[in-house]
Amino acid sequence: MKLRRSVLYVPGNKPRALEKSLGLAADCVVYDLEDSVGPGDKWQARENVIQTLSLGNPRRQERIVRVNGLQSEWCEQDIAAVRSSAADGVLLPKIEAAEDVDAYRQLLGDEASQHTPLWIMAETAAGILNMQQITIADPAIAVILLGLEDLALETRIRHTPDRNGFLYAMSASVMAARASGLDIIDGVYPAFRDSAGFMAECREAVTLGFDGKSLIHPSQVDLCNQCFTPDEDETRRAEQLLAVWDQNRRQGQSVVVFDGRMVEHLHVKEARRVLALATAARSEP
Repeated sequence: MKLRRSVLYVPGNKPRALEKSLGLAADCVVYDLEDSVGPGDKWQARENVIQTLSLGNPRRQERIVRVNGLQSEWCEQDIAAVRSSAADGVLLPKIEAAEDVDAYRQLLGDEASQHTPLWIMAETAAGILNMQQITIADPAIAVILLGLEDLALETRIRHTPDRNGFLYAMSASVMAARASGLDIIDGVYPAFRDSAGFMAECREAVTLGFDGKSLIHPSQVDLCNQCFTPDEDETRRAEQLLAVWDQNRRQGQSVVVFDGRMVEHLHVKEARRVLALATAARSEP
């Protein structure tokens, strides 16, 4: 199982942050060439990121590069640089329709589908509404990453602690991801010093079906990993359910009951997913 619990944004124009990211426990690092980098720093940021990707990867992080948008003057050069780099994938911003993915594919080249997973940003109203068609636009698409800050600006939805205004966008993105077999990552929590608020959002994301959360500060990594990893009680319960299931099946019983509830194949499948996630988390560097 590929862990994508914590997805940390690192600005490409911040050499110290790039260097520090190599030792962090984040499952994924997104080296950003887009929103966090001003126009005057675009070229240097690209060079910094390519240099960082050429270094070792001691924690076996999944390293993704967020390129600039299709309408920008930097997009084509960003794509060319990523294609020849050691990046594990490319994050495509402002995806609003399947045609946008096709346009990026023209720049990437057909051969890139064999080794460059695509991550797509869900951060516009059109993108949310068209997400089902977007997710099947290219077989290399692997992850949807929610961008609620941009979505809030466009839709005028207000940020509230309960995020009620974003529930449709969040759930629609989860459904589209699951329908296409993709991973789905929740948006950032900007108040990085507010640990309690951050944990509340992480728990909400788990409840809504997200695989992980995108982060803006290293201090959020450990808390995020903790929240998206099954705890001891959840792991033990999954082990017990599978043990009861296997024992009853060996005895030829057609009805399996665990903890007073009927157990079906779907519960077994979920228990196995929980154990696989817990095992992957224990084996991380």
